Parts: sequence; C-alpha cells; structure tokens
Amino acid sequence: MDRILREVTEIISTGLRTYLPHVDTKELEENGTIYYMNGRDGTIFDWFVNDRLCPLMCFYDDEDKMGAVRANLYKDGTLECYYFENHADEPCKEVVRHIRASEEEMTNLAARFYAGERKNHVYDAALAAYSLDEEVPENYMKDFLDSEEDFSDLRDLNSIYYKQCLVSKLITEEGEKIGLMTRLEPISENDSGWCFYSGTESDEFMDDIENMDVTDIATMISIDPGIQELVTEPIGSGFTRKESGDFEADVEE
Repeated sequence: MDRILREVTEIISTGLRTYLPHVDTKELEENGTIYYMNGRDGTIFDWFVNDRLCPLMCFYDDEDKMGAVRANLYKDGTLECYYFENHADEPCKEVVRHIRASEEEMTNLAARFYAGERKNHVYDAALAAYSLDEEVPENYMKDFLDSEEDFSDLRDLNSIYYKQCLVSKLITEEGEKIGLMTRLEPISENDSGWCFYSGTESDEFMDDIENMDVTDIATMISIDPGIQELVTEPIGSGFTRKESGDFEADVEE
C-alpha cells in the first residue's frame, strides 16, 4: 500500500480503538475495511474543486450501513477524521492530523485513484480495488492534470459559496426580486462583499440597518439562480437587472 495511505489507515484505526473502544472490528463492514467514496462526484471533482480526495469511510456492518468513520485528506496533507456512534447524525469525536507528503506525492496519489476508477470502473469500493500500487499510465496522468482548467469556474464558485452577504429584507421577507447587486471590499474572511437590493428601497429604508439581513451566497443563489454566474466577479463589480430579467454590468461614469 502507498506510504501516505498506510499512515492514513493507521491514524483511522488508532482512532477507532481510542474513540470507539466499545466497537469491535467484527461490528464493522469487512472488519473495518476503508472505502474510497468516489461514487458521488469522482476524484477529479473533489481534487480540483474541494482541494481533497474523495471521502475515506468505514461502515457499521448492519442493515443500515451507517458510517463509523469519515476521513477527508486534503492536498496540503491535512487529514480530518470524524468518528460516529452507530446511527448518530453528529460525530462523537473530530480529529485533525497532518500527513507529511509533498505536493507531487499528493497529486500522484490522486492521479492513481483517478486511473484506478477509470481503468477498473470501480466506485465506492475498498482501497485495494483501485490498483494503487500501479504506476499511472501517461494518458491518464495527462487527462487528470488537464482537467484542472475544466473546473476553474466551479472552484471559484465553491470558494465563495458559503460566504456571507447583505440582502435587503424587501427580497428575503417581501419576496421582491434582486434588482441591484454590488460587491464591496469584504470586512472579514467570511464576508463575500456582496450586497443585494430590490432597487425599490427608499432612502429612509436604507438608513435603517435593521432592514438588511445577513445570509450566504448559497441561499441567494437558491432565491435567484440567475446570479450564480455573477457572484465570482471581482470586488468593485455591480449589476442591474434589466426589464428582460437579465443582469447588465454597471458602468462607471
């Protein structure tokens, strides 16, 4: 097994013994086998959009097959491990460790998972199913590395998706459409800088901060999907909705 995965496996196994000492390995699927859960998004998506591999998981061996451990291994070597009692919605323990590995080693590991899932057509399978000890064929490595550009827009959106924004209560409470949106300088790491207005607010309305809500970009996209392609525009951007319903970039006079 790959050195990185050996270290990850040892950390997960040690955590099971430490944080779930009452759980016997016989109670886990295939005695605690670790599965690579790439069936939802695939290695390429998680690597280039979420900066990590697909989740690594151990499951309880019963009818419901609930997760006992979920681990996320990031590009920078950060390993997040979440341990769950059976049928629990929230983890009983969260552990963060760091795997010593270079960027090249981590990228090569991701490419081997990608090649394994492509060659062997395996998804949500045990680690051994991905043939991780094999070298990555040149064509698969090229496909993997070239995919980064394909996900650049999604990566930009993902980076801002859960950041906060200000929105007029005429939109959130009265149901009016977004008529104006402008991106100011963020005041914190979690602030997107975006402000959303209906365009019908009076001066008196705008003078009262209580008339503004704080929410996140994901919520605003659910309210008006038409803004999704605009929220990654840079600080200083502004847009006004035209009669047609489309947004038009504001032009400084």
